[in-house]
Amino acid sequence: MTKSDQNATGKALDICIVTPTYNRLALLRKLHQSLLSQDDLEFTWIIVDDASEDRTKEWARKVATEAPFPIIILSNSHNFGKGRSLNRAFESQSSDLAIIVDSDDQLLPNAISSIRSRLHQIANLEEIGALFFSYVDVHGRTLGNPPNGRTVLTTRAAMDSEYGKYDGCVAYTSTAMKKYRYPEFANENYIAPTVIQLLMSPPLKMLFCNNTVGIAHYQADGLTKTGRHLRLKNPKGMMLYSTLNAEKGHGWLFKLKYRVTYWAYATSIKPSPNLESYSKPNYHRIERIAGRMLGRYWRYKARSNITS
Repeated sequence: MTKSDQNATGKALDICIVTPTYNRLALLRKLHQSLLSQDDLEFTWIIVDDASEDRTKEWARKVATEAPFPIIILSNSHNFGKGRSLNRAFESQSSDLAIIVDSDDQLLPNAISSIRSRLHQIANLEEIGALFFSYVDVHGRTLGNPPNGRTVLTTRAAMDSEYGKYDGCVAYTSTAMKKYRYPEFANENYIAPTVIQLLMSPPLKMLFCNNTVGIAHYQADGLTKTGRHLRLKNPKGMMLYSTLNAEKGHGWLFKLKYRVTYWAYATSIKPSPNLESYSKPNYHRIERIAGRMLGRYWRYKARSNITS
């Protein structure tokens, strides 16, 4: 073991991959094959089965006996959603880095070694709560990179408001996992994946890396296709997401967008919610009116898409 394979305490750097999954066994098999192809097999794979009905649990138990890396299977009693599944995974282990890989994604053969190299670079930097890596689509097109192809250390809100969003792979450090969890709301099973990244900054930042580590396979029933309808069904989580962006984002236009979307999601709650329960800033009456109009339009479009 070399010095670079250790953290400040001399302990070997542990990496785990966390995959929440629900009824996606066929895709999970492909992800499994991409993990077997890694040039670095020193990791643990944590599968959180979110009450699947397609024999995911049975398959996972079988491959766990054959895999060249440890596989931990966590099973939810009900379909709780990705946020709660990740919370459970974070609470179950003590790795130095948890790489979130969805069941419909695949990792490139050098993904773990590339991520481990970055982890070595930041091992003693307690201000970093997460690393972010790029993906390509099935046609090999990069879904995004840091500006000018350089690695950027910043917060989630600053990155989104200044440079825009792009899809990729996030990996949380032990510093973040020890302190932060996804908020859980009754009768809701979706919350924006970046909420935990917004909650942790400040004091923690993210390192947006210029490494490409995986392939995103967008599904017809996935968030990209059904996102608005899903978000409207989970308004409290989306109100929190809007609030965090309005508070922590950069630029008045970016902040205004989320001050309005707060009220767009709030229209899905009957009776109307108490603003102070979800938000600190004082919202203007015009923002409230604009948001409610936008919410009605979203619900109309969502119904039209479902029936078409």
